[in-house]
Amino acid sequence: MSKNMIRLFLLAAASLCLLCGCVKRSSGSGGTAGLYTQQKETPAEATNTDGRKETAGLVIVVAKDEENSQITVQEVGTEELFALNYTAGTSIQNRHGTEILMQDLELGEIAEITYVPGTQKLLSIRESEQAWENTTVSKWSVDYEKQIMTIGSDKYSFDGTLVILSDGRQIDIHELNQVDTLVVKGIDKKIYSIQVKIGHGYVRVTDETTLVGGLIEIGTKIMTVISEDMIIVAPEGTYTLTASKDGVGGSKEITVTRNDETLVSLREFQGEVERQGNVKFNIQPEGVEYNIFIDGEAVDATQAVPLSYGVHKVVITSNKYTDYTEEIVVNSIYMNKTIDLSGENSTEAETETETETMEETLTEEETEETSDAEEETSSEVETQQTASQNNEVTIRGPEGAEVYLDGLYIGTAPLTFTKTAGTHIFVLRQDGYETKAYSYTFDDTENDIYIKFPDMEETQS
Repeated sequence: MSKNMIRLFLLAAASLCLLCGCVKRSSGSGGTAGLYTQQKETPAEATNTDGRKETAGLVIVVAKDEENSQITVQEVGTEELFALNYTAGTSIQNRHGTEILMQDLELGEIAEITYVPGTQKLLSIRESEQAWENTTVSKWSVDYEKQIMTIGSDKYSFDGTLVILSDGRQIDIHELNQVDTLVVKGIDKKIYSIQVKIGHGYVRVTDETTLVGGLIEIGTKIMTVISEDMIIVAPEGTYTLTASKDGVGGSKEITVTRNDETLVSLREFQGEVERQGNVKFNIQPEGVEYNIFIDGEAVDATQAVPLSYGVHKVVITSNKYTDYTEEIVVNSIYMNKTIDLSGENSTEAETETETETMEETLTEEETEETSDAEEETSSEVETQQTASQNNEVTIRGPEGAEVYLDGLYIGTAPLTFTKTAGTHIFVLRQDGYETKAYSYTFDDTENDIYIKFPDMEETQS
């Protein structure tokens, strides 16, 4: 073969290789071209084997429509909402990588997703491994100005993208109430979603004339002085409501429903009432395991224990200390009882009781002292109002709504009243509309406050 023929053959072979290489790079079949294309795309996008672009992201599950196989999510860090369609082929996993059903994916969940833009087809969703959750948050507070939520002793930040859900709908953070129990989820020290686990409703008291100035109790956690036109915010659930004044009153079982109003007439509360106090036991040393029995029955001493006035036998058993036995006298609305099982402070423990009052005492012999205590309390309130009389809070709306401040009726919006520092609960009520509660914290500066609450929502018939 001549040299010219060899050169022609090599040139033809090189051309053929170049042609084949071009075809392969344009095929998109996962070869060199596929890798090259993926590197040129943004980190949130990829091209799968059949040429469709997939988008990945971190989102919060806001709503689920299982009937139409659709979920609504919000991109973490933004307020953007978008709907995604899922099928039987969609991969749904918990944070451990185990397949679950869509019905098991909770609202408020922080999740990683992949989907196809345009068709909005959800390819996969998995609970984020980097997210944490606290499923029973009952002791919490909010600094609205600094956007900080305190849970126990830990502080977390939040911003305007925070998702708060109650009964499947989004609500404002001011609609949360201190009696609510929450499910909180976040990443590191930032909260991204809150789900109301146990919400609140409203107990509206009527026909209270003869009992004004007495006490009303809802379960063991709510106790306040009876006043005219009062609404009490209470956690949803079933409770015994007791109202009394000077030994006259009554009790009935009530059920509080989330966001609903429960009407209680005190007209028939005219019988003789067995007076009750609440005893909070503080058992020392801290951390010791024990069982407590009162009058032979086991009780949960982690909360205040309701006991009728009179003498009760307390027995405490422990695997570390000798059984403790004592008879205590309940004669106050609220008592703190400290018991040291080690016996080191037994003398002080036997005598220590502390009364925290709205009515100072409840025995007939001490009625006069009760009146004096109420006058002192009233005087203190007037002093606080006088000291801050130049600072005002103005409720601009919604116009016509009845406004209750910390359970007491203060008028119809728009209205203005004296500002007192601290956290306060506003309840708005209007016939034909849903009752709403909002929590606000006022500082002790000389600044006036102006509030325009959201418009009232009509009651669903």
